[in-house]
Amino acid sequence: MKKCSKITALIFYTLNWFSYVNGTPAFHTVNDYDLNGNKCPLPTKKGVTCPILCVSDISQCPQKVSSICPQGKTFCQDGKCHESCPSDIINPCFCGAENSGWTLKNLASQQCSRSFELQNTPKIYDGSDPGSSMWAICPPPPPPIFTYREPMWIAVFSIVAFQALILMIWHSFKTFAERNAYHMIVSELPPSLSEIGDASALNEKFVEEKTHTIYADNEEDSVEEIGSKFKIQGFVPNFLGTIGIGTIVAMSFGWGIYLAVITADYYGAVTGTKYGIAHDSYDLSSTMFICVWVSATTWFVILNVFKAHLTNYFRIQVNPLQAKYIQIKKPKTTILMMDDSSKALNLVRKIESFLSHALGWDVIITTVSLEKTGTNRLYFNYHCTRFVYHEKVKYFAPHQFELGTTSDDFIKQSSGLSTEEADRRLELKGPNFISVKLIQQ
Repeated sequence: MKKCSKITALIFYTLNWFSYVNGTPAFHTVNDYDLNGNKCPLPTKKGVTCPILCVSDISQCPQKVSSICPQGKTFCQDGKCHESCPSDIINPCFCGAENSGWTLKNLASQQCSRSFELQNTPKIYDGSDPGSSMWAICPPPPPPIFTYREPMWIAVFSIVAFQALILMIWHSFKTFAERNAYHMIVSELPPSLSEIGDASALNEKFVEEKTHTIYADNEEDSVEEIGSKFKIQGFVPNFLGTIGIGTIVAMSFGWGIYLAVITADYYGAVTGTKYGIAHDSYDLSSTMFICVWVSATTWFVILNVFKAHLTNYFRIQVNPLQAKYIQIKKPKTTILMMDDSSKALNLVRKIESFLSHALGWDVIITTVSLEKTGTNRLYFNYHCTRFVYHEKVKYFAPHQFELGTTSDDFIKQSSGLSTEEADRRLELKGPNFISVKLIQQ
């Protein structure tokens, strides 16, 4: 019963949709012939402007439209009175062409002839000698187009070419400067006392884990956690990179300014006339706005996709021990609350995994400053934990202090720490403080 009701509803909506369909004649012209096959008379149009009447001599102009110029002035070819007819005067009969050799459309001009009180109806110019007078119907001018030599386009192309040149130079320089760069693996667990104190145990342990401590960046290894370890890279700022990111910011503002100029030109606020920079054409102005809007949107989408990598892309990667900034990459962990083994969902997950890996969205990127303690030990703070570089084990890790294994060992420290020991521990562990960012609404 439920299935039949759905079919009935579908038929009802289909018939209801057909009631709103408009018919358009496809095989005949409306008002061309009547029901008896007779050709329909031409409809009467009111307010139609007559075309320009051209004569071979100004003296042949009809008295009704001929101007009577005051003394000292002459009636010229532009239909106005001048003291003397200029040599560069524009003759409207030429329709903007260099000569009058154009093709004119046919015109039923009897009514226009009567309005000018002409005895004989002038002919329509068809390329032959029109005689003393003719009707000039200028052909429609071709639609305006951009030559792309306009100052506006020259400025746009110059800015885009300069931006592309800066990016190519920077990428080439960055690739060359980072040819020997490598990254390190940081441990989230403190090194054991045996690693720090026992040299023989240290060497043996370091030899076993050396392949997991430093990796060359030209190796195609995936960024995955090895137990409690994660990857770090070191970066230093560069003057050319600062210029590069400055041009990115300027380009972003430039797109907004460009759209604002086109919008202002729409209202005639740029040249004083609407669509002035688009050759007074609404179509050109609309096309230009759409193209610029799509280009600007594409630009900002690309910046948003790679925003996590953008800042460090314009820095030079170096040995993390020589860096000024440390970039930490940790894989994102996905928690599936319900395992659905459907093929469609598995396909979506594979596509998501592929795109996330291709765009670098499968890792969480954090950049922090590399600092030094009062004793020149390198460290950086990440997730409220201070990672200190341990010379003996050759990697960054949190520092730990032995407080004792029994209650007696712990009670012996009840007298407190010396100033030197307290300062040393403060450098290695950092202040007992967790910063929290509050967003005011």
